[in-house]
Amino acid sequence: MTSQALPITLRSPEDLTPAVLAARLGLSDVDAAAAHEAMVRDGSLVRLGEIHVYRKTIQYTVRVIQEYFQREGTITVAQIRDLLATSRRIAVPLLEYLDLHKYTIRSGDIRRPGPKLRNFSE
Repeated sequence: MTSQALPITLRSPEDLTPAVLAARLGLSDVDAAAAHEAMVRDGSLVRLGEIHVYRKTIQYTVRVIQEYFQREGTITVAQIRDLLATSRRIAVPLLEYLDLHKYTIRSGDIRRPGPKLRNFSE
């Protein structure tokens, strides 16, 4: 997998707000808000800092990072930003999410594979 195949949601992230869902799905504002809340609750949408992205985007990103770790062993914010062709605005909250969920382990400015990443197969 290469960063060229990365889903658009991390290259130029669009916050998947209720308004965006309403426009994409043709829902009323009330129905879109309920759908957004349900998607966050069931894990279909994941909050990264100021935005929400699809869980599948996170899963794909974890696979890309897993492949990177096999080659390099560690990763920094700048390296993940470049690997995913995204911005620091997305890279930092993404790494914080990965740290929190044990996909990565932070040690100063670098991350190493965490226990969940070593067992990741989704």
